[in-house]
Amino acid sequence: MPVYTVTTQMGRLDEEQRERLAKGITAIHGEETGAPEPLIHVIFNAYPQGVAWSSSRPGSPNIINASVRAGRSPEVRTRMMQRMSTLFCDVTGLPERDVLVALFDFDPSWAMEAGMVTPPTEPAAEAAWNAEFLRRYPADQH
Repeated sequence: MPVYTVTTQMGRLDEEQRERLAKGITAIHGEETGAPEPLIHVIFNAYPQGVAWSSSRPGSPNIINASVRAGRSPEVRTRMMQRMSTLFCDVTGLPERDVLVALFDFDPSWAMEAGMVTPPTEPAAEAAWNAEFLRRYPADQH
């Protein structure tokens, strides 16, 4: 359901770092929200040197942003952002000053995954949706 995009300058992340970030982001989101792992998506984008600016001058920002279903508490959102910022710094060795994490809420009815409109972020609705997902798509197919 959530789509995380990690955007960095080309060459900043190697394959091992991308794997660590993807696994870490997936784990953080799953632990904080209960979302099943197959439904957490992480995409890496890289931009060429010279096309990014910060503070009105050439820069190389590192951004983790995500589209997530609305309804999470401020505490959960803050914890997720803090954990992802720390993860990025641990994986890359960069200081937190160089990382931006942003979560963008969308109404759950505005998304569809696996042919089903995503549920509200209420435990009963999520449990029913997850059960239907697993019924349609058994774990061995992931």
